[in-house]
Amino acid sequence: MTHQIKTSNLLLRAFTATDLPKLVELANNIKIAQMFATMPYPYTMDDAQTWLAKLHADNSNYIFAVIHHGEGFIGRIGLYLKPTALPNLGYWIGQPFWGKGYASEAVSALTIWAESQFNIKAIQADFFADNPASGRVLSKAGFLRTGNTGMSYSLGRKTKAHHIDMVWLGETSVGGR
Repeated sequence: MTHQIKTSNLLLRAFTATDLPKLVELANNIKIAQMFATMPYPYTMDDAQTWLAKLHADNSNYIFAVIHHGEGFIGRIGLYLKPTALPNLGYWIGQPFWGKGYASEAVSALTIWAESQFNIKAIQADFFADNPASGRVLSKAGFLRTGNTGMSYSLGRKTKAHHIDMVWLGETSVGGR
């Protein structure tokens, strides 16, 4: 993947092997792992290398390293394309960078990019109910609650947790451009 997205504070770009040490440092955090379906905890260099190999083998999704202009690697964001469903957006930002608006900035930038690059008019995302900050990030980027909820397994929790579905509808979303 050669796509790059630039914002005032961030660069979203392809992952490289040089990102892996910082990825492991930030991802090896139960507060992050428990908010994902597929992130193990503890998160090791082997996990990161396996993930990166799968990422490079699969060109059907757009997964970006989130690079802060002053801090370097701070997280991950991706658009997962599905042939029979809406694209799905997922992201995480390392705990030292929470509460600074970087997640909102990255999510907004990715939705604008997806609409302009691929004419995508709707994107699905969800968050675990015990992570309301993620719901606020998505809302700020124009995502709306669908009313659908359910239970999803979280590898980091090693159990199921309640999730809430949201959808972004392009320029028509609340908060959209």
